[in-house]
Amino acid sequence: MRGDAWGCFCPERHNIIADRITRECVKSDPGGAGYSRLLLMKIDPAPFMAGHVFSLWNVGYLKFNHGLSEFCMSILKLPHARPATLLFDWHATLVDTRDAMYHAVDDVLPKLVELGLIERLVPAGDSRTVEDARLVKYVRTNARLHPKIKAERKVSRTDIFEVLFGPDFEAKRIAHQEFDNCYRNHVGEAEPLEQGIPELLGRLRQAGIRLGLISNRKREFMLHEVANVGGEDWRPLFDTMVCGDDVAHRKPWPDLLLMAMQNLGVEPDTSCWYVGDSTTDVIAAKEARVTAIFYNGAGWGQNWIDKIFPGTVRHPHKPDAVINHFSELAALVNRFMLDYASFESA
Repeated sequence: MRGDAWGCFCPERHNIIADRITRECVKSDPGGAGYSRLLLMKIDPAPFMAGHVFSLWNVGYLKFNHGLSEFCMSILKLPHARPATLLFDWHATLVDTRDAMYHAVDDVLPKLVELGLIERLVPAGDSRTVEDARLVKYVRTNARLHPKIKAERKVSRTDIFEVLFGPDFEAKRIAHQEFDNCYRNHVGEAEPLEQGIPELLGRLRQAGIRLGLISNRKREFMLHEVANVGGEDWRPLFDTMVCGDDVAHRKPWPDLLLMAMQNLGVEPDTSCWYVGDSTTDVIAAKEARVTAIFYNGAGWGQNWIDKIFPGTVRHPHKPDAVINHFSELAALVNRFMLDYASFESA
């Protein structure tokens, strides 16, 4: 669809398409989210080249083919402030720790009865989505993850425990503690989730943006993994690292983010962006009063994103922006930097 719909990138065609979509966006939502995204695209198209052409628009251009009037409806707004600090989640955001996480979760689930957790699973009817309810039912019956979850490798350990135990903090604390005990048997080397991530992090730091690393994992595991990413040591790339056993409450509580900002000497506000791949990351960011950037590396469709971030009274938190690739994060940073050239040349 992407190649058939747009063909190769060229500035002239880019502007023609942008102008057409802009007119439709203004009709349906003057000055709204779609129009803001259009401004980003028209101001700085360069980051969308080199293999990620219009990837920020994967929802928009599919809607485009079915009627331009739909375009604005599914595009989230831009962040509100220029980033002075960027905090990153670890697994499934910056790196892939392969199957270690799923092996450890599968070691935990057969112990739910022994740990006193089987009766603390979310009751039927209390799950956020039908899919969540199915997972709870499957785990309750089979004491393991559904094979599809492990095959797709799209859901984090923290989100799994959120689905299984909901607001029961003590149950999640016990599950995370047992996970740590099991993960010790599987921890190994990590691999970058995308090419060029360390170079991007280096350019961000050179541009004066402070960087922090956030993870629910124990510090002993993080020290090993961060020092072994595809044979490279990533520890020098970050100004601070906060881990699950450094605070009283792991994500989705905001404690990890608040400690990172305290370590960096910054106040919680929208100039701090937090990039993560899970619903718990978005919740933690919003609870910490910082900008939430949802990294959709799993390739979820817009319908599913709308489902996991419904914006209801019970589940109010929604991301401030969604990115599918780190080239799109670079584009967002470019949009808010006062001196574009300084970041591009860093």
